[in-house]
Amino acid sequence: MGFIVTSCAMRDVYYEITVDAPAGWYSTLSAPRIAGPPRAETIWPKAPPLPPMPRTKPSRPRETVCLADIAAKVKLSKSGVSRALRNDPTIPLVTCRRVQATARKLGFVLDRPLAQALQLVRSTRKERIFGTIGFIDAWPLSSGIRSASNVYLKRIKNGADERARELGYRLEVFSLMEPGMSAQRVQGILEARGIQGLLIAPLPPDVHELPIEWERFTCVALTHSLQNPGLHRVLPHQYQAASLALHQLQQSGYRRVGFVTTSELDLRVNHLFRAAYLSYQYMLLPEDRLPVLMAHGPLEDTFDEWLKRSAPDAILGCVPGIVELMTKRGLGDFKRVGFVGLGIRPDTGVGAKAAYVDQNTTQVARVGVDQVVAQVERRERGVPLVANVVMIEGTWVPGTTLRDVARK
Repeated sequence: MGFIVTSCAMRDVYYEITVDAPAGWYSTLSAPRIAGPPRAETIWPKAPPLPPMPRTKPSRPRETVCLADIAAKVKLSKSGVSRALRNDPTIPLVTCRRVQATARKLGFVLDRPLAQALQLVRSTRKERIFGTIGFIDAWPLSSGIRSASNVYLKRIKNGADERARELGYRLEVFSLMEPGMSAQRVQGILEARGIQGLLIAPLPPDVHELPIEWERFTCVALTHSLQNPGLHRVLPHQYQAASLALHQLQQSGYRRVGFVTTSELDLRVNHLFRAAYLSYQYMLLPEDRLPVLMAHGPLEDTFDEWLKRSAPDAILGCVPGIVELMTKRGLGDFKRVGFVGLGIRPDTGVGAKAAYVDQNTTQVARVGVDQVVAQVERRERGVPLVANVVMIEGTWVPGTTLRDVARK
């Protein structure tokens, strides 16, 4: 039974009430003798002490799979397991796959931020270099990367070199046409120098395969001309580039647009320039549809006859030297026949001011390096089951070889 004890002060009169209470209760109250309103207090018995909390055994944290667990399963050292998980070239491919399969079965998860931090710590150089990317040049020495005439290849190499340095990698050119170079020697040099990633540059005519053991490397091709194997690729969007050029010609008022190419170049771009042109032809009136000039030899051998028979008012071309050829045929003022180029515009000469679609080869090379580095860091090597293709769109560059016919 509870007890309430109150003390009251009313009109300067002090009242004190004492109530007998069982043991354990506070029974006497007093209040200062001051005037004020009535005040009441409630006093409750002391609460018994709480029983002690039972001591429970702390739960064991979930164990993570480490290299030692995998090493015990596959009967290898921890360093060997680490290299096998990274597809290190010093470890046989069969062993790498066996170790990786065991790691997946055990639930091993790579801590990528930690791995990258350790890689950074291991680097003691002022200029931190994480690795070297091989730039494969299969052109003859007279027309390859060391030649001043191959502007396309030089721009790709410069763009790749710039991006590699930004990401902490070094780009090294490997020419397959050096004297004494063989398939075995190429493979030995790449492995001896610890090359993990390869960037395959556009190949010369009639070259569609390379003597490389692809399963040892991370590879990205910058060309359609490497037909075997099917690697990841970064390419100019040639269909979009040709469509953009045809759209600009149509907007300028040209109706009879002819397309000039070579059989070798048509194969190198996987027929995409021609595909865009033929698709455009289906939207025209029958009288404005022109045949494609597909040169199988020197362009001069077939250009004059095609020009007379087709009578185009503009030419879409991707053949080097076509602007100079038009100038020789008296079309250098481009008033009677306009011109738009696809590919690389020369830095000097008549073609330096031509209208064209820039295929952004520098960006193609930069994205190619991005793809190689990403795959190296993911430890992906060999020929992929499904190849990814990244296409870089072209941009329009106006020039003096095109005039606005529509305004006339």
